[in-house]
Amino acid sequence: MNNLTLSSFSKVGVSNDARLYIAKENTDKAYVAPEKFSSKVLTWLGKMPLFKNTEVVQKHTENIKGQDQKILQTFLQALTEKYGETAVNNALLMSRINMNKPLTQRLAVQITECVKAADEGFIKYLE
Repeated sequence: MNNLTLSSFSKVGVSNDARLYIAKENTDKAYVAPEKFSSKVLTWLGKMPLFKNTEVVQKHTENIKGQDQKILQTFLQALTEKYGETAVNNALLMSRINMNKPLTQRLAVQITECVKAADEGFIKYLE
């Protein structure tokens, strides 16, 4: 895993709906970045019946699925480090967030708010 913190996901400075990925992934300079234009085009072509069966688009779609899983796991790890495993698991169970969607700025904020609420609720329950 990368050493990305939770703040790496909240200070991207991009559109709320842009798909996020980990740039310079296997280095100590890894950071969260918005999807590149060429990737957006290939993703869009993957939704078109005429192009979705081409080798380039299929390979891109497979790569995107892997990237989406990696960034989601990294994001959940950062949440777990800050709020604890119990709060993250409770928030994911209780919220109805679709975890099969690509991680976007909006989804990261939504999940973080759910985890904060779960963490605060759990702390109040213990007191």
